[in-house]
Amino acid sequence: GTGLPKMRRKRITPMVLSQGEILQLLGGIDDPRYRLLFSIMCASGLRIGEAVRLCVADLSPDRSQIRIRQGKGKKDRYSLFPACLVPLVELVARGRSGRDPLFPGRDDKHGHLTERAAQRAFTTAVVKAKLEGRATPHTLRHSFATHLLEAGTNLRVIQTLLGHANIQTTTRYTHLVQPNPELATSPFARLANSGDGGKLLRLETASSGPKL
Repeated sequence: GTGLPKMRRKRITPMVLSQGEILQLLGGIDDPRYRLLFSIMCASGLRIGEAVRLCVADLSPDRSQIRIRQGKGKKDRYSLFPACLVPLVELVARGRSGRDPLFPGRDDKHGHLTERAAQRAFTTAVVKAKLEGRATPHTLRHSFATHLLEAGTNLRVIQTLLGHANIQTTTRYTHLVQPNPELATSPFARLANSGDGGKLLRLETASSGPKL
């Protein structure tokens, strides 16, 4: 070796949009195809390459699931699919089913919408929403993970939804979470709500011990 110390790669902090900024972004998209595409990326944490390759059959609204076939690492996985997107899916996918692409391309070369076309549509939406410098398509994935953490979702669950092979890749989102003490619940409150805990507290209250 050269004996020179290895340069440590600088870790860039991912950008995250607030819930309000996401609504601002989606609300300015007139084309229902792109509104659905970016809504799914927000709601399911998909990469743009995974989203454009979705088939109609990959959506399971009755199970609130979406299947990502051959994602990064050539592995299939499942993520969340909220029922609120069903009307938009029915509009966009009208007349198509099964292995038909959810987002067909303009020609038969790819079968599905290209990533480049989706990138262009996203850039247009960002400019319209005045979020330049604040968002890329991958920002939607970062926002999905961060909002799940803020809602108290287990880190291992988020790792599975995102398809991360290493939990260390997922833990970087813990640095982006905005702490909200109001969401915290004392473990003692759960103890008090249990059968034995509640009985114990009632006995203590009824006892003739010294009053505080």
